[in-house]
Amino acid sequence: MAIENAPFISQEDLLSAMLMTPNDKVQEMVNKINETFEYWDTVKYKSCPKGCTPQLLWTYVKVARTKSMMSVWGKYGISLTLTNQMQRICHEIDMNWGGSCGADSIIGKESSAPRILLYAVRYGDARRETIGGRILPAPTIVVAVFVIGEE
Repeated sequence: MAIENAPFISQEDLLSAMLMTPNDKVQEMVNKINETFEYWDTVKYKSCPKGCTPQLLWTYVKVARTKSMMSVWGKYGISLTLTNQMQRICHEIDMNWGGSCGADSIIGKESSAPRILLYAVRYGDARRETIGGRILPAPTIVVAVFVIGEE
């Protein structure tokens, strides 16, 4: 079964949506859609507020995702969109596991060696998103690597 492609968004429409602020109802919908990282196949059936079409809503969704996108491996064109859910999970890992891991660290506090923190997040609804044109399977593990200290 083939997954339906999202509608094409022209550069002009994308730029226009970046410069315009959607009304509060549309913005609330965009936030909810991005909270679970929904794809076009569910967004197109949502009941849009007056003056908004599913295509325009999708354009605002893509703009919001583009604004929160970061390059994680520029050499290979790999980037990710950091969602609020991912930030909450990372914060929970920091608060619940970071402190206990730090107490028994094998690297002394006086060491200036870089420390590598690795976060792995199981992201169940990412099955329709793509990286480099390849559809991600469900569930997807999103990994974030942070290097702390001098290189």
